[in-house]
Amino acid sequence: MQWLKDQGVEYEGVQAMGAGEATWHIYKGMGQAVLHDALQPQAQKLGVELLTSTTAITLHQATDGAITGVTIQSAATNETQVINTAAAILATGGYLNNPDMMQKLTHYDTRRLIPVSSGKGTGDGLRLAWQAGAQQYGTGMAMLFGGYLKDPSEPFFKYMASQMETAAGQQPLLWLNEHGERFVDEAVVYNFSYAGNALYTQNQVFSILDQGVINKMAQDGNFMGLGVYVRRGEKMTKLQAEIDAAVAANKPFIFKANTIEALATKMHLPVDQITHSIQTYNQYCDNGQDDDFGKNPEYLVKVSQGPFYGFELNVGAFCTMGGLKVTTNNEVLDTTGQPITGLYAAGNDAAGLTGDTYGPNMPGTCVGYAFYSGRNSGRHAAQYTHQQSIVSH
Repeated sequence: MQWLKDQGVEYEGVQAMGAGEATWHIYKGMGQAVLHDALQPQAQKLGVELLTSTTAITLHQATDGAITGVTIQSAATNETQVINTAAAILATGGYLNNPDMMQKLTHYDTRRLIPVSSGKGTGDGLRLAWQAGAQQYGTGMAMLFGGYLKDPSEPFFKYMASQMETAAGQQPLLWLNEHGERFVDEAVVYNFSYAGNALYTQNQVFSILDQGVINKMAQDGNFMGLGVYVRRGEKMTKLQAEIDAAVAANKPFIFKANTIEALATKMHLPVDQITHSIQTYNQYCDNGQDDDFGKNPEYLVKVSQGPFYGFELNVGAFCTMGGLKVTTNNEVLDTTGQPITGLYAAGNDAAGLTGDTYGPNMPGTCVGYAFYSGRNSGRHAAQYTHQQSIVSH
């Protein structure tokens, strides 16, 4: 954290995520400010050349496996060039955005996962390393974070800042599954991992909001935010307009009706079961006690004032974890557990500090490891190449 600050990164605070520890350092200006306003100018001052729209397509190795070069290719012209180098660092962000790898390496039904990343985690670095003899290690897990709206007409990350997304997918209110039944204490939203995994156990999940709770969140604020995009307790003054626009546009994730029975019909769910579930839930709200799942009475809010809204929830995912086994110097290990000389991996390509799992109560761990492992890889790669230059002379 201090090293980043020394490079010009500014922090606006440290916060928790839901019920987790306050370990997430929030940057002023977010990633744009960190990468392009602070780190990029520092790198360019040191003579670093940055290539965009360029792919690394091959790692070159000596007979003993040591790295000797990289072939790169221009996305614009398909022209290739070999860069001679004794060291290469892989930092390509995992494989969440590669459907084939997700199907082969994970157990998820990818039709239900909504990646909210930049779209560039296509597994390039992992494939290069595996082709070079690296050990495949720690794959199979995506970082789930809870309910998310699927809108094929928009980039998925766009909804991160939407009050409607936060109201539909991140509140400890009422969820019903494909049978019209409750299945969990909805306050799991206070832990992203719990929420994502709870949602994934069902074939379908719908979040049910009535006009009363929409008005309440507009006037008094939400129960739970969505990271730094929509703050916890924020007054949802844009919520009604966003909902109205989604209904008017016939978005596939939203359903509106003046009665519960009509809402159930629009969602193609059993009317009798939904009616029973909501009547039972409302009784728990009146009694101040959730006899099914023990939800905190603070979050027992009746579904009673029309119009009523149903939101189909898919499961949001930030990234994958792991793929390459590394040493504490971030050297990539081969299938026998020996370092591939000159090859390093950082961030979500490396099963390092975070392994194949994200600590749900320690927000910021993933980005913290990304910065640490990137710098650690760079330092050790520089030491190694310096030693090689001394030997060659």
